Amino acid sequence: MIADIFSGEPQRPVIVAEIGANHLQDLERAKSLVRLAGTSGADAVKFQCFRPDSMTVNVDNEYTRITDGPWAGQTLWQLYEKTYMPWEWHKPLAEIALDMGMEWFSTAYDIEGADYLMAHDPKPAAIKISSFEANDYGLIAYVAKNSDLPLIVSTGLIGDDDLYDYPDHRDMMLMHCVSKYPAIPRDMHLSRIDCLNQLRVFGHIGLSCHSRDDRVSIMATALGVEMIEVHFTDDRGRKTDDSAFSYEPHELLELRNTTEVAWEAMGWEEGFVPSQENSRWARSIFAVKDIECGDEFAVDNIRSLRGAGGKSPTNLPYLIGQRAERSYKKGEPV
Repeated sequence: MIADIFSGEPQRPVIVAEIGANHLQDLERAKSLVRLAGTSGADAVKFQCFRPDSMTVNVDNEYTRITDGPWAGQTLWQLYEKTYMPWEWHKPLAEIALDMGMEWFSTAYDIEGADYLMAHDPKPAAIKISSFEANDYGLIAYVAKNSDLPLIVSTGLIGDDDLYDYPDHRDMMLMHCVSKYPAIPRDMHLSRIDCLNQLRVFGHIGLSCHSRDDRVSIMATALGVEMIEVHFTDDRGRKTDDSAFSYEPHELLELRNTTEVAWEAMGWEEGFVPSQENSRWARSIFAVKDIECGDEFAVDNIRSLRGAGGKSPTNLPYLIGQRAERSYKKGEPV
């Protein structure tokens, strides 16, 4: 779970189901989505804590009009007015999540939203900052200073050099993200995960993924991400502003299973340990002729053969010319 990430406990990536705009401003539908996430492999659900006036102003001009992508043809105000989740929904949805054994958290878009989440009961597992607010250093510094919760920041719209301006925070995770909706694998630039891992001043790396191709998350798991967040819906046929890049229940479960297998295959928990199953057949040095005590070891009386009873073959060049300290029978390990 999320707390285990920051404790350093090795575990498969935490799978987060982002409810996003898929609730269609219907509380019962939102509750259903949380329950579905819980039965579809999610470890946590995430919500969004904004109101239209915390995102934009209600005007139609070149700065607020959306001209491309899935939301083209409307203003920012129009988009956010129909997609925001009433803040008071956090409590009943969080309680459902906790009852189902999941964690919950939410994205803060301004200080008012951050204050609401920091004081919330039940307590969230973290506070998230989205890619579009990743350059709002005042908001990030405020949360870092005033909250003891983990801080998770998506980095889709911020450069690596800008990350050094972030405040110190005990528990911070950077989420590699590409702010395209939806994103195809070619867009994902997963090599950046390795760059973020090398920075390591933040300690923890995740993936906020707008692609529905599981291969992206599998590769990210191999690169060491500790959290994978995807948007979640019950049915993409039910059109919402997020449905095109959202996972359905069976897809979320498959994502959970495949990333767990990828994590296990990487061996993050224990590091590489050679298989012991057939270790007794590993090569070592054997006598291929009878050797008397005092005889010299030579290329015609000792060889590297399968069987782990003797010295490692790496010792063979050093044994040649040395005298045997005891006798050996043909086929006996040296």
